[in-house]
Amino acid sequence: VETSDILGRVAFTPDCSRSAVVDLKSLVVTITDTASGNQVLQFKLPEGTPKFAGPGASSFNPDGTRLATIGPENTAKIWDIENGGKELLTLQGHTGRLLTTNFSPDGKQLATTSQDTTVKLWDVETGQELLAMLAQARQQVVVPRVGPGERHEGITMFLVPMLPMVFLLAPGMHA
Repeated sequence: VETSDILGRVAFTPDCSRSAVVDLKSLVVTITDTASGNQVLQFKLPEGTPKFAGPGASSFNPDGTRLATIGPENTAKIWDIENGGKELLTLQGHTGRLLTTNFSPDGKQLATTSQDTTVKLWDVETGQELLAMLAQARQQVVVPRVGPGERHEGITMFLVPMLPMVFLLAPGMHA
């Protein structure tokens, strides 16, 4: 992969122990141990995956075991890094090409943004769409959910103006 071709095609685990480089010419994802530089895994994205990807087009979940990528036909894909890059889910529902993916701090949800000007929040175990909203300007939305002890918690979605990005903040965190 040419250095000039990887801007926006690199994702790091939250602890920076691994990187994922997406070569959109060959559609190959290479997972590398950042300390040793050794290749950990390599797998191919499906044909039809968009050949252009900006910052945030792929992202790791908090424990680094899953990778989300943009996919063909306005989808997002979730891959199992611990199982040879096995495809776990295809998230369908956007009507425009996906721009970004971002896991929630607990790894249970994935936010996606699209050229259709929507932000969608997905359950990463079931693939169920939890929320869809128009991304207009800087706005914050608290997404309610029930925690393990039936305690109500929320995730704040922070939409960044002028950028096709969304950040998910855990309860108690502020943008």
